Amino acid sequence: MNGRVTVWRSRHNPLVRGSDLAEAWVALALGALAFAGAPAAGVASAAAFEDSLLDQGQERHAASAVLLESPKRPPAVHPELPEAPPQAVVRWIASDGTPRSGRVVVAAGLTAGSTVTVWLDALGRPSGTPVTRADAAAQSRVVGAAVACGVAMLAISLRRVARAAFAYHRALCWEREWARVGPLWSGPLTP
Repeated sequence: MNGRVTVWRSRHNPLVRGSDLAEAWVALALGALAFAGAPAAGVASAAAFEDSLLDQGQERHAASAVLLESPKRPPAVHPELPEAPPQAVVRWIASDGTPRSGRVVVAAGLTAGSTVTVWLDALGRPSGTPVTRADAAAQSRVVGAAVACGVAMLAISLRRVARAAFAYHRALCWEREWARVGPLWSGPLTP
């Protein structure tokens, strides 16, 4: 029979040590964290992350802009890395009517004077294209799964640390008891 099950069933046994019961309760709590807390944390973090991504998209708005130069690719950082997307300086009219300009990522093959759509944040600065609902859902699932795995791994690691700490504590107690009782059992041999 498994020792852990025996300890749990015999918790009223006078020979069961207090550390055995404490270890069983710690194992139960960490098991609950791994099997119930990890999925709950993953679902909660996925929902929060998806809401955050969708909120960012709602703060952005599209504006029509004119290319002031032909798009150029930034210099490659490393020959084995993929090329960076082309960028160009564009000019647009802000919501208050003032002309603004900035460097944004644009499609390749455009020329100066072409009209493009730029996405602006709440302050009127260029920002990336908003994330679609499908992309937000996919990204949030990945984040949720990572958080759930992280919480489960944390619970498993804490269980191992707790088990080692309880074993160390029991070994110290055994050594103290043996130091007290050992000399009584191993006295001098008498003929």
